[in-house]
Amino acid sequence: MWSCRQGSRAACGPGANGRRRDLPGTRRGSGAGGCRCSCSDIVQHPLRNLRCYNRGDSLKILVVGGGILGSSIAFRLAEAGADVVLLEAGMPGGGTSGASFAWVNSRSKRPREYFDLNLRGMDAHRRLAAELGESSWWAPCGGLEWVELDDEAAEAELARLGEWGYRCQTLDRAQVAELEPDLELGEQERFLLCPDEGYVFCRPLIGRLAAAARNHRFELQTGRDVVSVETQGGVAQGVRCAGGSFIGADAVVLSPGASANALLRPFGLAPLFDRGQSGYSGTGRAAGTFGLLAVTESVPSAIRRVVHAPGLHFRPDGGGRLILQDTEVEASVGEGTSGWPPPPEANELLERARRLVRHLDRARLEAVRIGVRPLPKDGMPVVGWVPGASGLYLAVTHSGVTLGPLLGELVATEMLEGTAAPVLQGFRPGRFAGARV
Repeated sequence: MWSCRQGSRAACGPGANGRRRDLPGTRRGSGAGGCRCSCSDIVQHPLRNLRCYNRGDSLKILVVGGGILGSSIAFRLAEAGADVVLLEAGMPGGGTSGASFAWVNSRSKRPREYFDLNLRGMDAHRRLAAELGESSWWAPCGGLEWVELDDEAAEAELARLGEWGYRCQTLDRAQVAELEPDLELGEQERFLLCPDEGYVFCRPLIGRLAAAARNHRFELQTGRDVVSVETQGGVAQGVRCAGGSFIGADAVVLSPGASANALLRPFGLAPLFDRGQSGYSGTGRAAGTFGLLAVTESVPSAIRRVVHAPGLHFRPDGGGRLILQDTEVEASVGEGTSGWPPPPEANELLERARRLVRHLDRARLEAVRIGVRPLPKDGMPVVGWVPGASGLYLAVTHSGVTLGPLLGELVATEMLEGTAAPVLQGFRPGRFAGARV
């Protein structure tokens, strides 16, 4: 925290409306610069340089967006002593997080700083599982991928992973058949196993984070469709919801996924991402804005790991189900794609799965999940204070599942301690500043 300095204008000094404001718990004292607190008892908070806070006070912070990223941030802020209100338009995990393949990894992430950030994210999942005690949401099962023999690109990739400290090993057919006996391996001879990867059951994790946050000053409000951030004198005052209701706060964190563009428009940021347009992410994989997952009914196939085969990615989804995804197949998914009955894209995923997994010949789909990915134009996370808007913090990323627990830790530290995280310096919102739309 920052110390109150003589001559500073403080919270109990003139506010944005020109009138003095006492924060709850502040005392009328003889502080410098007209401050009515005792300067030995207060600190100037990095959120707002016009206020000073008694150390016994609790900042009220609104977190907009109840996915994994927003829920992780809300939990860590509440744990650190803030008074947190998590605002979600629908149900927590009902947006992008609920339609995520939820693969926790850093394998193909580039450049190096993005790879390292995701590697830290993998570690954060393990820490969180140990901390919360109950970890049924976390499956550290490893990832398995088809690798071509004598492929120079594959060899270069294996060398890079080794140099960057990513555990992996190549396996032959016999070894994979022992690990995953229900896979149809075809003529494939070589595979890559990354044992530290895994996947997450998103909604159970979000529920667990909310339960842990309730041990502190935390409130979840659903049905809160935030339409704007309200400011006065360049300082965030709170948010306005659909219907006109206003919720005031000392700071606002925006983690609203694909709706960030509209909320940021008044602050002069260029659009972070384009809706309905295909592109390439920082992972090097093609990534459309829309994502589609097909979920099978319970099947007798015992797949244990996240598997990446030609034309299909799949993994367990609990209760004997498999979850299926492929970027090329979902490229045709758009605004008008209905999740049920299963669209052609979902049926195509099931047909591909039948060729790769045994005992799926009569399997049917149980659900189709369609979501909008918040993929910034340059593929990189956007995390930090919004330029020109004091008290407004932004956290948007494509790798929200892998990075959620880590960013929860880092954002809470930046907001409440005023300590910038060096690992986030290359991902600040300022790179989108300067273009009003």
